[in-house]
Amino acid sequence: MKFKFGPNPLPDFFIITALYITILLVAKFLISTIRIFVTLTWISYKHSKLSQSVLSITFGILRKNSTMYYLILLLTLWGINAENLSATHSVSYLNRASDSLALVKLYQSTNGLNWHVRWNLAQPINTWYGVELDGTGCVVALRLQGLNLDGPLPVELGNLRNLQLLYLFDNNLTGALPGNIGFLTNLLDLNIESNKFTGEFPASIKTLLV
Repeated sequence: MKFKFGPNPLPDFFIITALYITILLVAKFLISTIRIFVTLTWISYKHSKLSQSVLSITFGILRKNSTMYYLILLLTLWGINAENLSATHSVSYLNRASDSLALVKLYQSTNGLNWHVRWNLAQPINTWYGVELDGTGCVVALRLQGLNLDGPLPVELGNLRNLQLLYLFDNNLTGALPGNIGFLTNLLDLNIESNKFTGEFPASIKTLLV
C-alpha cells in the first residue's frame, strides 16, 4: 500500500517512520506538560486553599476521559515526590540564597577586610571561617568571636532564620542590636558580650528569652 500526497507516492517506510516520530514527540510533549501541571497543582494544593477547588474541578473534567484520568492519577503519585524535589528544594535554595546575602552584608558592615580571618566571598559559604551549615546548606551556627568585627550589625542578620548558635563576643561591634533579631526564633545559644553596643536591647529579643 502507498500513501499518496500529490502525484508522487511515498514509500510506506517513510510515512510510517514520520508518523511514529510525530506521535512519539507529541506523547513526550504531553507527558512533560502533564507532569509540570500536576507538580504545580499539587504544590499549590499543599500551600493554597483556593487551589483545592481548582484541583477538584480539574479531576472532574479528566474523569470524562478515563485514559487521561488514570494517567493523571499515576503522574500525581509522581507529583507527590516531585513536590519534595521541587517545593522543598526551592525553599531550601531560597533560604541558602538569603543566608548568603545576610553573611555578605555582615562581612561588609563589620569591616570584614580587617578581620583576623577574612572570608573569600568568591568561595562557597561552607568554606567561610566560623560558618556552620545544616544538611540543606542553611546557616545554623556563626562562631565569629574574637575576629575583630568592627561596626554595626546589619538588619539582614535577622534573615538567618535557621540560626541556632551566634557567638560574636570579644569584638568591636558598635551601635544598637538590629530590631529584627527576635526573628531568629531557632536561636538557642547567643553570646555578644565584650563589645561596644549602645542603647537598649530591642523588644523583639524578649522572644528569644522565653
